[in-house]
Amino acid sequence: QRSPALDRFPIGSSVIMNHESGNGRPPPTFKNTKFTVVAHFFDLVRIANEEADLYFPADTWRLLPYREKPNVLDVGTAVSVNFRNHGKYYPGKVSNVSENGLYDIAYDDGDAETLVSIELIELIPEAPSVDPDVQRMYDEIVAATGRDPEFDRY
Repeated sequence: QRSPALDRFPIGSSVIMNHESGNGRPPPTFKNTKFTVVAHFFDLVRIANEEADLYFPADTWRLLPYREKPNVLDVGTAVSVNFRNHGKYYPGKVSNVSENGLYDIAYDDGDAETLVSIELIELIPEAPSVDPDVQRMYDEIVAATGRDPEFDRY
């Protein structure tokens, strides 16, 4: 029976390896390397490029669809990232944008991750900016009364 997960990787599409193996299979040098999907075999995806010909289960987290749209995010952009593609998102900021459209992330907790695919990144909406006149009036009230008017409402 054909795995529905194969729909993520149509034959002829490009994928990117999102895995760095400690056991040498596949070699760590393939992390963030572009491959082409060349075949499906039951629930396996066959990928190849000039350097390698590999098979992976269709439901693997080691492969991501490749996007040709590099450098969408700027350095300093607030993001939420699927840390190491393990399914849990953490807040951080883009710290570097590589030439191949991958991102380095500086997480708010001090951790960091390099060469992250855009598929693992979600934007955090920016907080609305405060009108400078309103902020000035607020600051004057706090300076004159020594109290925060926000807390006086409750």
